[in-house]
Amino acid sequence: MKRSTGPERLWGQGLPLRGLRASVKQPAGPMSRRMAVATGTGLLVFCSLLVTAPTKASERLLVWARTGVTEQDLGKGLAPYRLQRKRLGGQGWHVLTLPKGMRATDMRRRLHQHPWFQHVEEDRLHPLSQVYNDTFFSSLWHLERLSAIPAWANATGMGRGVTVAVVDTGVQADHPDLLGALLPGWNVVDGTSQATDAHGHGTSVAGLLAARINNGVGVAGLAAGARILPIRVSQADGSARTSDIAMGIQWAAERGARVVNVSFDGVMGSMVIRSAAQALFRQGGLLVAAAGNRGQQDTYTVQPGLMVVGALDERDMRPAWATYGEHLALAAPGDGLWTTGLGGGYRVVWGTSFASPLVAAAAALVWEAAPAASAAQVEQWLRESAVDLGIQGPDVQTGHGRLNAAAAVAAARRWHLAQAAPANATGSTQPPQVTSNGGTVQSTSTSVTTTPAPSQMPGTTGSNGNAWLGLDVDTTLAPLVSTVQLSIGGQTLLVDTSPPFAFTLNLQDLPRGLLRVRLQGLNVQGSVIAQAEIEVSNTLSSLIVSGVRLTPLATSDAAAPMTATTPPTRTGTGWSALRRTDAGRIRQ
Repeated sequence: MKRSTGPERLWGQGLPLRGLRASVKQPAGPMSRRMAVATGTGLLVFCSLLVTAPTKASERLLVWARTGVTEQDLGKGLAPYRLQRKRLGGQGWHVLTLPKGMRATDMRRRLHQHPWFQHVEEDRLHPLSQVYNDTFFSSLWHLERLSAIPAWANATGMGRGVTVAVVDTGVQADHPDLLGALLPGWNVVDGTSQATDAHGHGTSVAGLLAARINNGVGVAGLAAGARILPIRVSQADGSARTSDIAMGIQWAAERGARVVNVSFDGVMGSMVIRSAAQALFRQGGLLVAAAGNRGQQDTYTVQPGLMVVGALDERDMRPAWATYGEHLALAAPGDGLWTTGLGGGYRVVWGTSFASPLVAAAAALVWEAAPAASAAQVEQWLRESAVDLGIQGPDVQTGHGRLNAAAAVAAARRWHLAQAAPANATGSTQPPQVTSNGGTVQSTSTSVTTTPAPSQMPGTTGSNGNAWLGLDVDTTLAPLVSTVQLSIGGQTLLVDTSPPFAFTLNLQDLPRGLLRVRLQGLNVQGSVIAQAEIEVSNTLSSLIVSGVRLTPLATSDAAAPMTATTPPTRTGTGWSALRRTDAGRIRQ
């Protein structure tokens, strides 16, 4: 936090790289050694540092078959395409090797529309993981604390395309770690385009926000791909007038900045700056401001579109010098941070001045993940995804808690993907009814969508006379569901014990006309806690129904839960219940 009286504690200002590493405590180990592996659901996630994006292999696909598809079905249905198939270990995944000359992208698109497969992806070639080569990357403890690497997995451009204004003392444009990051700026005090930093504070703020990554020197910003709009509003000693700060915010808003960072003390006490923040908010931008370094509790009120940031040390504690109060939105690391300094060097800094640009950087990542999101949505995702510290809920010490960049970006990404998906809602209070290939689906779930399966696909109508119903279940409202069972006419036909829950029914084996399909979600104790029903008009037309949302049972029902139906055994040519184990295998 830039204060009008007394300098902040700044170590190593302007020092060259050589010999600087030993001047601060090193973290326990580089983040490149962290690797998370989640198994048991057919999904492997590797959080490692890749220098380049994975390259594609054009000859193999990975598919996940819905419950109800047998090994015999897969063998016969895929035979016309001359696809070699093998199961991936004991999981529900299958590896499909394509014949020479067949493009994986084309086959992926076709299989994705097939009612047998809930998920299809290309079997890619991945290069070796390597550590980012920025000199002090292993010393940037704040990036690991903020879950930067998982955040970058959903914001692969690291804020690319998002403009963040730094309303400060200016920024050194030729710093080697900021080359290519800066846009033409403005000097509000002089009324010129000379926004060069003569103090050093703004350059340090900009480095934490968007220092370039993997360039072989120095440090890395949380939003290393974002564009910095430097706006100098300070006097020679680094202090700034209220009017100049307000003009800097306005200038940034007029030039399309999505995020504006202000790291001066006392800005919350000015109605002029609050008014500038409101104007920025109305134009779709967000103002992020430092709380201050006076070590006292302020009594300002919360204002939408103005996020005030407190500071944390490596113990997730508020330092004694950090200002606090009910107006805090979040807290972020602000003690002992490596960043850029004047003269092309680097320094270690402390202060809420250097916590706020981390929140501004996270906002840039969120906007990259969801470009169409409003400023109110971005602010909400940042607040609600924070790691709660201290007493439960928002508090005066840390606001909503410590910034969690990965969780905020993930929430934005989910929203963005939902917006990009086909529209589900009908706008009516009546259950949606969609006709497809002559068949009709009606559901109590307003999220349901239907997709006709192409008749030329293997195993669908027009190939061997079979018609299939693919059905995907949404358990968003019932996260405690561990098993889903599907029944028709009171008879349980399929049981899926491994998410994502998905089923396939051969419509040839079912009565013609209207079918009432009931889905029940069970918890680990075997009690039914959620359910949904859809009605399908069986006209022997293959169809995929997605987004069938399980609705939790009422409290009275939950108090006396229903008992799960025992799956029937095979009788003659009738349906048997197929159960998929946790490992994804299908058995009868």
